[in-house]
Amino acid sequence: MEKYPELKGTQGHYYFVDANGNESEKYFYATPYSCGFSLVEKEQFGDYFYRDIDGKLSEPFKHACMYCCGYALIPLKDGGPYKFRDVAGNLSEEFYKAFPYRDGFALVKKTEESGYCFRNINGELSEEYFEAQPYYCGTALIRKNAKSPYNFLDIYGNISEDFYSATPYSDGYSTVKREKSGKELYRDVFGRVTEEKTEVGDYAYQYMSGKIKKYQIPRNLFFDEAFRLNILAEEVRRSKLESNQENRD
Repeated sequence: MEKYPELKGTQGHYYFVDANGNESEKYFYATPYSCGFSLVEKEQFGDYFYRDIDGKLSEPFKHACMYCCGYALIPLKDGGPYKFRDVAGNLSEEFYKAFPYRDGFALVKKTEESGYCFRNINGELSEEYFEAQPYYCGTALIRKNAKSPYNFLDIYGNISEDFYSATPYSDGYSTVKREKSGKELYRDVFGRVTEEKTEVGDYAYQYMSGKIKKYQIPRNLFFDEAFRLNILAEEVRRSKLESNQENRD
């Protein structure tokens, strides 16, 4: 895997240093490399370009987002519609609404009238949902239709139990109710439902969000079998993603 050029400087004066110590031209705006590209802006209020590891710039874009999971979200206008750009520079079909990729999926809406779908890294679309939120630490909040209960969909396609109500995740927890008159409960990112926030839930969020590494998790938490198996599955998934990224690079 080739080493990415290092980003240096400050806003208005960003530049890159390659493996041989050579400095690039200056940019008003630039991001660290992701999926082999940096998003750069030559001058303030100018067009955006994708800069590859050899320093070559893409065609200009009025609006653009960083790469993630091998795709960059391209708003064709401010507020949409949207397309995705892959690492080969190909643009996808157009979407009425779309969000950047997270956890290998992007939340999209093909037309104003259609439901929400999840687009995977192969460009395939899931079934439609009446309501849906982008993936958050490996799980997404969904609702099949206006009369359906709320559920959570994980990255492996598993659907949770039904909930009468559920909020989008925030700081590692969704607030849920199993029944209309039921007590408000906390659901962590590994799917555990409790009356209070827990240490296991806190560490699950910190790990899944990339705030900490596996070795920083207290050893005693691994005696919790469900927690241990979730961490193991995520370690395997990340290893596969790294391997796929190296092959693309």
